[in-house]
Amino acid sequence: MQRLSLAVAIGLLLAGCASEPDRYSWNRAHPSLCPNARWLTEKDIDQIARVLARATPQTIMRISSDSSHRKLEVTTCYHGALQQNPPQRGSFGLCTLEKVGDSWKPTYVGTHLDPVLAFAMACVPPR
Repeated sequence: MQRLSLAVAIGLLLAGCASEPDRYSWNRAHPSLCPNARWLTEKDIDQIARVLARATPQTIMRISSDSSHRKLEVTTCYHGALQQNPPQRGSFGLCTLEKVGDSWKPTYVGTHLDPVLAFAMACVPPR
């Protein structure tokens, strides 16, 4: 039983899993905004950090916005994924958020994005 517990603990550490409050804190403290998303307010960033901490086990890598300011694409990754050499496919993701009233709602959450696409899409405005 101890071996199983140890294996699970090591697996969680290696996967970079963090609790929802930890992901929120990271997202809130490290918002990386593309130039087209620098209009986001502190209130928006706080809400986006909270929504994504709930929606995905990954943390925010980069936030990009469309010209209407109603849609965001957020590239995500597991904590530590940017230090991998080479970066691993399962370490990156993409989330789409849309503004509904005063709230940001996730419309797509994916956690298995190819690293090449993650870096290529990081500041491309959503369609």
